[in-house]
Amino acid sequence: MPRYEYRILNPVPAAEKAFLAWIDDLDHKFANRDSEYRNDVVREALHELYLGQPYAAPDPAAPLAMQTLIHSFDPRNATLEPESYGALIPRSTASASP
Repeated sequence: MPRYEYRILNPVPAAEKAFLAWIDDLDHKFANRDSEYRNDVVREALHELYLGQPYAAPDPAAPLAMQTLIHSFDPRNATLEPESYGALIPRSTASASP
């Protein structure tokens, strides 16, 4: 069976420059350890990536799907799977040792 080598794929130079500048900017912002500030950074970055404009709170007159999309960019509105387990396990048994 023939063996094929992986090709080295790189973005075009202009895209690579933009990607690296964007990552450097985020890296600089994440140097701030305040969790509320970091939540805002994530929300604003996702808003700009997906909607192509600076963050603005959703307009209550906008369609519900647009409001939901904008709210979903904020990490404070997301739950990781393990975070939900506490609601399913009563406190008295969750802290008990097996």
